[in-house]
Amino acid sequence: MKGGVYNVMVTPFDEDGNVDYGSYQSMIHNLLNNTPEITGIVILGTTSESPTLREEEKRELVRRTADMMNNRYKLVVGVGGNDTMATLEFAQYCRQYADYLMLTTPHYNKPTQEGMFKHFYTICQDNAIVNTPIMLYNIPSRCGVNLLPETIEKLVSACPNIEGIKEASGSMDQVIKIREKCNIRIFAGDDALILPIMSLGGDGVVSVASNVIPRQICDIVTYIQANQYENARKIYYSVVPLIRSLFCETNPVPVKHLLHHFGTIATDSVRLPLCQMESSRNREDLIYNYLLAMRENMENNNTIQ
Repeated sequence: MKGGVYNVMVTPFDEDGNVDYGSYQSMIHNLLNNTPEITGIVILGTTSESPTLREEEKRELVRRTADMMNNRYKLVVGVGGNDTMATLEFAQYCRQYADYLMLTTPHYNKPTQEGMFKHFYTICQDNAIVNTPIMLYNIPSRCGVNLLPETIEKLVSACPNIEGIKEASGSMDQVIKIREKCNIRIFAGDDALILPIMSLGGDGVVSVASNVIPRQICDIVTYIQANQYENARKIYYSVVPLIRSLFCETNPVPVKHLLHHFGTIATDSVRLPLCQMESSRNREDLIYNYLLAMRENMENNNTIQ
């Protein structure tokens, strides 16, 4: 599994609430043409509104995304769920299109550590999946359970195809323990934690912010990989206000608003129970912080050698 920046795609909808494949294709083409340094894209993640996508829509998105990318980026498909056998069935379908599968900790059921081990083991060691690289996705705030480093170590030992983890617990102590125990790629699951996680031995980021500032996110990761931390910090602190604004309301509501405001997608529609940005102050701050990040990016380009 390659380190770097993995952009989590939003799923644009038209005014009638249907998937807008025209806007979707424009987003992918913009990334391909403007930031070839991106390692891959992630679909059917949190930012993609996967909980409200129907099964047939998910399968169509997987097929179309693979066709649109034409093997220029790595394709990571999220196949998480709280029904182990249903998750496995969907993973078996997706593996023919995906370079990697991203498996989320089960939500709502609140399984024990042993339950999570058996869930992941059953999927990863299935005959159809065993040769497909896997990225675990630990996000306790969404799923209600934390996949502990000891369980991750046990899984990595039992399942050689587990090659990485998107770590979104927010705990640097957990990142340290994973790095101590496991020889796998660790990706920041929160843009605001790129710098600290990579300084602890992380390998990149699964990014929301790269939908709107892909160049800056790629530059931060590239500078860290080259041990040029002063340059990385300069860019990082110039985009932190925007990153905070992207999570001022539930993700992906703010990033969709920004993409629509600047004409990348046709609408900022989301599916219930999410709704469009409610606070005019949040909308104003979001636009301001984006413009500020773009201005500071130009200034940084003139000062970073």
